[in-house]
Amino acid sequence: MDFEAARHPLADALRGAVDDARVVAAVLDTPRTVYAGERSPEEAWEDRALAIGLGQTISQPSLVAQMTELLELGPEDTVLDVGTGSGYQAAILGRLAARVFGMERLPALARLARRNWARDPGVGPHVHVVAADAYLGFPGELRFDAAVLAAAAREVPNAVLAQIAPGGRVVAPLGAPGLQQLVRLRNAPGGWQREELGLCAFVPLLPGSA
Repeated sequence: MDFEAARHPLADALRGAVDDARVVAAVLDTPRTVYAGERSPEEAWEDRALAIGLGQTISQPSLVAQMTELLELGPEDTVLDVGTGSGYQAAILGRLAARVFGMERLPALARLARRNWARDPGVGPHVHVVAADAYLGFPGELRFDAAVLAAAAREVPNAVLAQIAPGGRVVAPLGAPGLQQLVRLRNAPGGWQREELGLCAFVPLLPGSA
């Protein structure tokens, strides 16, 4: 199966999951074969989560697309990607936003993400990753217009919330291990607004930088 044929079923799944044509285009333009490990194109482009080693997964594309759409990204936005893994979500975000900063607690995965981005012609120098503890926030004084968590926590770490600019959005799976609620938080003038958007399942967001 060639590249175009392999992605047709995924294109159908995305168009049924999201309304933003920019998000659909960004996901289809991001070669999941680069980020899914040593897999055939047929398997890499399936709409399901895949293991990437070290106990981590790459999320199913339709869910990544939904979470990306919920961020309401503009071309000038700066985005925080918590739990960068193999770099797939950040590569999609980088096609929609001005700057993307990833946090990954496992240095081996941070290195893998950088290698993968070097193989993806759609990722430029505006996409970065550091090996760091999400519970301590992104190192430095950056402020973010949006943030997405690709791992589950009972609540978004306070250090991450403190780095979200007024009007900023956070999309995260929140709840106990096993099954979580997908939530969007908005930094509104009167305080954080919370929307619950459906059930999901993610690996846990662990403290520390391993």
